[in-house]
Amino acid sequence: MANKKVRVLREVELKGKLYQPNSVLIIDEKLAANLAGEGSVDTSAEAVKYCEQELRAKAEAPGGLATEAA
Repeated sequence: MANKKVRVLREVELKGKLYQPNSVLIIDEKLAANLAGEGSVDTSAEAVKYCEQELRAKAEAPGGLATEAA
């Protein structure tokens, strides 16, 4: 499965670390879909672009939550 960049919409804890709103994460597509379904992240390219360009957020890949072959 491929990786997906997402914008965090509300505090979310992954692998013991708390991520704040407007963080950008690189995670597995399945996890991204699950988190989007509960309203924790936005998977749209526009949301990610806004955070990266306007808010200068740097994408993070929480340990073990992104697939190796990206």
